[in-house]
Amino acid sequence: MRDGLAKSWKRESLDHWRKVGQYYPSGIGSCLRKQFYDFVSPKPPTPEELALFATGKGIHETVAEALRKSGLVKVDQVEMPVTLNLSSEVSLSGRVDIILAEMSGKRVIVEVKSSSRLPDQPHENHTMQLQTYLHALNLELGLLLYWDKRTGQLASFRVERDASWLKRIGERTFMLDAHLRVKKAPFREAFFTGKYWECDYCPYLAECDPFAVQGVTRGSKLALVGISAQGGEASPNPVYQPDINSIKRLVYGLKAEGDVVILLADFLPGLEPKIVENLKSSGVPYDAFLSKPMELDSVRLWKVELGRRLSTNYQIASFLDSDEAVLDMAAKFARRVQKLAPS
Repeated sequence: MRDGLAKSWKRESLDHWRKVGQYYPSGIGSCLRKQFYDFVSPKPPTPEELALFATGKGIHETVAEALRKSGLVKVDQVEMPVTLNLSSEVSLSGRVDIILAEMSGKRVIVEVKSSSRLPDQPHENHTMQLQTYLHALNLELGLLLYWDKRTGQLASFRVERDASWLKRIGERTFMLDAHLRVKKAPFREAFFTGKYWECDYCPYLAECDPFAVQGVTRGSKLALVGISAQGGEASPNPVYQPDINSIKRLVYGLKAEGDVVILLADFLPGLEPKIVENLKSSGVPYDAFLSKPMELDSVRLWKVELGRRLSTNYQIASFLDSDEAVLDMAAKFARRVQKLAPS
């Protein structure tokens, strides 16, 4: 069965032969670094990927047949090839899952996604894929249909064509194209946007090595220190928690124990240059500075998930933070946890 699935996958891949300048709508919303590796050093599919490939094709056919038999809508086409030309040299080409001839008086795209959990909102990369198809076919309306493969429950989201999405699609596609043409990998996008789960399941995890801190030798003893800063870009000096003198004393003490000190910092966008300048001018001898991705809402989850993954490359000797819930979770991978007193 695996052999047959692999041959089907290979035949499908030949129909979608990768070429610089021609990209997939299904991938452009995901980590661009992964897309880069897919081009320069592609790997054969894992058993899980083959299973997803097979079930995906089956689900499309099942949904299309169910819509036909409902008698409420008319299915026009299934798996229709489409291309969105962004320039004379760059395009996005894929296949629309289902096109309905008419729904509410409009021709509509239905993009089907199987999932182990129904989302509350459509995933951004799925919306970007659907927006690509809407612009390619000059249609106004699409539906993202999620099917929970465990329970059979459905969730659908209405997506209207939006020119602002076309701008983002173009920016990302041209960025990927530029990196491929000079053979230089893009930045570690999934890591820097906090989408660590993409890294966990990425076939290029070893090549990318996202949870290695630049300049810090693998296996080093780390001390992770959670800090925050309040204030805007116009503020003369941010207000730190702990205060900056306490941070300095903490870091000196940790360095004296032989630890590499990494600051995990939460602050408003645009404040990082000022914070780094303050810390350096105050003589705080930290080794690395990692800031919370603005895409993430939970500071607590970010600190714990980042720390847990850093522990795969380093010894987490100490984890210092003012949030007891963070420390409770960090105790699973850190040798020592310490609560920081409020300023």
